[in-house]
Amino acid sequence: MSVVLAEADAEWLGRVERRVREELGALGAARRGEARAAAVVGEIGALDREARADDEAIEEAAEWLAGWDEIHWAHQRRVEAAQEAVNRAEQLGGRIEPAERRLEAARRRDRLAG
Repeated sequence: MSVVLAEADAEWLGRVERRVREELGALGAARRGEARAAAVVGEIGALDREARADDEAIEEAAEWLAGWDEIHWAHQRRVEAAQEAVNRAEQLGGRIEPAERRLEAARRRDRLAG
């Protein structure tokens, strides 16, 4: 090969050099393309894992939300019952003092009568 190159004219050597440089450029581009393809495959894998995690979170949230109305109304009923109990306690609290006065008056009457 070195004898052929030594006897070749400059124009032919220039064409060979251009072809070799083009091939080297194409090989470099292919190498970069392969590296980018590997990076894309890695990104796709990461995105797939994230998508599966998101799907699990969505499913968990959907299950939780499915029972939310029932839980919400149960708590609402408990709040309303507690508010009613407070109102009733306040009403009864207002009746205690007069009842205590009547009890004390009855005791005083019994002591005086006895």
